[in-house]
Amino acid sequence: MRSHVGHFSDVLSQSVGAETAWPPCADQWSEDNPFWGNCLVATLVFWGDQDFKGNLIPCLAGEDELWHFQYTSPETGLVDLTASQFGGKEDFVYLSKGTKIYNTVLSESLFNDPSLADRLALLMERMEDNGYSCKASLGDILTHIESRYGSHSFDPAPKTPGL
Repeated sequence: MRSHVGHFSDVLSQSVGAETAWPPCADQWSEDNPFWGNCLVATLVFWGDQDFKGNLIPCLAGEDELWHFQYTSPETGLVDLTASQFGGKEDFVYLSKGTKIYNTVLSESLFNDPSLADRLALLMERMEDNGYSCKASLGDILTHIESRYGSHSFDPAPKTPGL
């Protein structure tokens, strides 16, 4: 599994950009920090490559408590494809399932971001152009987001800036 994660990460680093980043982060994206703002789209594509096993892990990163996403499953353990965007400072606060902030991060990121599908499609296209064939299609990913996380009743809270 480690070699798959490494290969995925290598292709990912060649495929992300300001256009695939979460819109509030796009203007801060740089080649020096290519994963900036790309945690959700990267994690969703990886989740699809894992046949939608495992879970998305929403968390808060650093002192600014930026929204961040990781992946976990029994097969892979915890995978953070974009942790380097924080400069090696791996200070994450893991959110308890069902709490207001957990629900807010998931609902705002997965269902209230009108750019998500376009950013996912662009990342997947770029990964394909860089020689990586994603196992899941865009439609598969969006369907699994809805089936896995759409049935939860999310209690909206004030928006928090994040990745």
